[in-house]
Amino acid sequence: MSAPRFDALIAVGDNLCIDSASVGAHRGPASLLYRNRDAEWPEFHGRDMVTRDPAARLLIFGQDGATAKTTLSHQMKRVGNADDPVLVTVTAGAKDLLKMGDCVGDADQLYEALVAVFDELGRRLAEAYFMLGNIPDPGAGDDVSATLVEYNAAIADVAREQGASLIDICSHFEGHGPKSGEDAWLTPVLDPTPEGAHQIRTLFWQALMEF
Repeated sequence: MSAPRFDALIAVGDNLCIDSASVGAHRGPASLLYRNRDAEWPEFHGRDMVTRDPAARLLIFGQDGATAKTTLSHQMKRVGNADDPVLVTVTAGAKDLLKMGDCVGDADQLYEALVAVFDELGRRLAEAYFMLGNIPDPGAGDDVSATLVEYNAAIADVAREQGASLIDICSHFEGHGPKSGEDAWLTPVLDPTPEGAHQIRTLFWQALMEF
């Protein structure tokens, strides 16, 4: 069975999906999933959305520093109604983990905020295929590590209940956290480096090929 064809790629959430300052224009995970930069990632030539679906559009609604709450309150209103099949990536919770901005307080609140995000997306999108990314380890100590486990468990619950593909960024990024020197795929505030953006795109692409 071939993978479904999509009218658009929609990315909502935080810096794990956008063209952040740490990666530059057209180099974020969603942008690379949509259109590979062949000069930088020649091994991914042809492995992108526009090769599969030439008419597909890219709609990045994710925002710098977005939390689960601001993903719900600020980004959902920008998502229009759509009847055609769309692919949606959701990455939210990393900034909450770091207690940045208007963050949730605990794993239960993160779960509730993400369920609300999916509810809003479901009201707007008639046929959506979802990918939900979990949170990589910032390597900021035992207290944060314990919260990370709880947050990622909540994200896994949401993915299972909503029928979304769980993108296990946390496991894939093990050994490449902010303190791993030249091999770092993340900055200390959990923004991907260029290599990190490529790695997240790789996970998205692998999940897409399983649809």
